[in-house]
Amino acid sequence: MKKVSIVWKGIKKAVVFILLFFVGYAAITVVCSVIPVNKTQATDEQTHSIYLKSNGVHTDLVLPVRTAIKDWSEKIKFEHLPSKDSTHQFIAFGWGDKGFYLDTPEWADLKFSTAFKAAFHLGTSAMHTTFYKQMKEHENCIKVNLSATQYQQLVHYIEDSFQYDATEQPIFIPATTYGQNDSFYEAHRTYNLFYTCNTWANQGLKAAGLKAALWTPSDKGIFIIIGSDYNPLRVSNSSRVKRAKILLLLLLLIKPPIMFTLEQITAEHGKVKSGADFPAYIRAIKSLGVSHYEAYVSDGHIDYHGENNYTVTVPPKYAPLAIAITPNDAHFKAELQAHQQGKTDYLTFIQMCATAGIEKWEISLKKMVCTYFDVNGSVVLEEKIPE
Repeated sequence: MKKVSIVWKGIKKAVVFILLFFVGYAAITVVCSVIPVNKTQATDEQTHSIYLKSNGVHTDLVLPVRTAIKDWSEKIKFEHLPSKDSTHQFIAFGWGDKGFYLDTPEWADLKFSTAFKAAFHLGTSAMHTTFYKQMKEHENCIKVNLSATQYQQLVHYIEDSFQYDATEQPIFIPATTYGQNDSFYEAHRTYNLFYTCNTWANQGLKAAGLKAALWTPSDKGIFIIIGSDYNPLRVSNSSRVKRAKILLLLLLLIKPPIMFTLEQITAEHGKVKSGADFPAYIRAIKSLGVSHYEAYVSDGHIDYHGENNYTVTVPPKYAPLAIAITPNDAHFKAELQAHQQGKTDYLTFIQMCATAGIEKWEISLKKMVCTYFDVNGSVVLEEKIPE
């Protein structure tokens, strides 16, 4: 009995230690994430712009592909992309645990061993680069203006994060990517609880002399500090607002998102045989917790978003389609009406969209609105979704 008692006491001590560790970790995260650094910015002319882009968990630093200071396409080759598309205008940089990046394309694929190695400094790291043709500002994508000097410092920080071969080229990782326009490269440093993907992004802002959090492992810390400057709804620095920021960060950190899965989304989408099935599909995914999504005509991949910026991506469904540069509004609207009446199947509709110059459509399940865009990001059509 004495042995059992000793073991039980040991277990209780271990549980208490673990709980205290994570409570302390959460407290440090909250406090450090709301303490800004580089609050006073230089008066140099702001001639460059970057974007901070979050998927709800991970922050990317998004820069123009080409500027007078740096042409990223010279090192991050378009030929490394599955699409080989060289017309992109922006490149996003993310840093993280290599095993997590390569072995966990969806949260459903997460293994305990992968998470354990990432959390406790046991893995290696990788750079994830994603190309975009355009950037659109929203609550999870903030534009930041900076001087030429600050931009140069940020470029150096990102360059130093890559590992290079004997020819001074970033070491490419030939791995399965998340889409048609991304690639992976070997990186320096090791991921752990105190140096995460978001810590890396925050350190980049600090290295460039931009306003940033003192320390943060979370995208929320970056966006609370930066968002107050670049969000149209700016806030004051009163103590009341600071306390509200801390409370908001706590709620964001502990509030679990509604975790709909790729399998659930795929099952509902499989029920759509024609446009006539679309309203029922919208009702179904809304009940799963989807708040909005974007569907891309070029390869069929779809990004579904839920609470707390939770995102699930349905991978490409078919070979890339060429999207017409000039939209044919009249043809599109006529064929869309036919599809909504059940006269065409989904693939036929997709092919029609490509020839009519539709690059993507966005669905807001809160507003129950569907908006179609051309390759320039202009709205071709916006219509209400029947409920």
